Amino acid sequence: MTQKHYSATPLSTLSIVMLMVFYGCVESFAPDVVDTVHSYLVVDGLINNNGITVINLSRSQKISDNNKPQAEAKASVVIQEEQGPHYPLTEGRMGTYTSSYLTLNPQKKYRLYIKTAFNKEYVSDYVPVRYTPDFEVVWKVENEGLQIAINSQGRENNTRYYRWQHEETWEFNSFIYSAWEYRNGQILPRTNNIFQCWRTERNPVIKIASTDNLSENVLSEHPLVLLPKNSEKLQVKYSILVKQQSLTKEAYQYWETLSKNTENIGTLFDPFPSQLTGNITCLNDPKEPVFGFVSVTNEIEKRIFISTYADLPTSWHGINRKSITYASCETGLMGKDGLTPANPAYLIVDRVMLEDGSMDYTYSSVGCVDCRLRGTNVMPDFWH
Repeated sequence: MTQKHYSATPLSTLSIVMLMVFYGCVESFAPDVVDTVHSYLVVDGLINNNGITVINLSRSQKISDNNKPQAEAKASVVIQEEQGPHYPLTEGRMGTYTSSYLTLNPQKKYRLYIKTAFNKEYVSDYVPVRYTPDFEVVWKVENEGLQIAINSQGRENNTRYYRWQHEETWEFNSFIYSAWEYRNGQILPRTNNIFQCWRTERNPVIKIASTDNLSENVLSEHPLVLLPKNSEKLQVKYSILVKQQSLTKEAYQYWETLSKNTENIGTLFDPFPSQLTGNITCLNDPKEPVFGFVSVTNEIEKRIFISTYADLPTSWHGINRKSITYASCETGLMGKDGLTPANPAYLIVDRVMLEDGSMDYTYSSVGCVDCRLRGTNVMPDFWH
């Protein structure tokens, strides 16, 4: 396997037990039992034993409800050490609760206590601290595309259960470069960048693995993501941020069940069976469903970059240039087509001289010219 650059920086501030995540937002799931007037607590996050804990609270909703899930605001959220001190979290963004930087005792067990604004109380089970071993993110070129994989090795007495989350960012270009723009009633040289953009997506697919049946606590080239060679993500430059966490056997079984359910019914946004529950209980009503699984562990993250033209085969260069997104991209002449420069459906591309010596401007549709429709032209802070 070809191994490229990767970092080895532990991540302190994380929200790990993600039940529903897309573009950084928590999407609550809706089990069959929830397709009623009820709305149940969804707990998203983990207790970070060596860093900052971030917990997101929201409410489940009916399958037919297309609105964003309701955040559980003004709750009291506390990390409790078994027969020990308590560590309160404070609410910042509505429904998001954050602790100070904590270094928890590895010999103790911890749980999460939640009291809502309506005096409903919830607790997770006391669970032991788990430490996440270091790992590598590696990649290789295969016939099917670009394979991203994991190498991880834990000690014999360490966890044998793992979960990964990953976030992809890629640089891409619009199909047509625009050198001119209509500004202040005039056609002037373009001053803003609408050709080079970046897009970030957080993948909600559950990725777990166990070395329980292996002779060694080692994962070698464990597949994580396979990118087709003609993927737009490989047009210019691609980066993936991978987060690894260790799990208890119980947490692994929870995510394994959840993974199997989503494979059977579609995605994380589909209904889940009502019997799927985590390790959180409502003290007021123990029969009330509560969704989520709170673990106590640190999380380690690694980021790698892959440059299409520097790292990938030359036969891959440009094969994703005219994707389905750009299949109908063409240019026309404004004067010939009687198009005014103020038409919002089109953007000016370039200035050209016609055969009779007169000047005209070419144009194309906004979707072919402005990359901001599918991303942002602001370079991420981590990009290099």
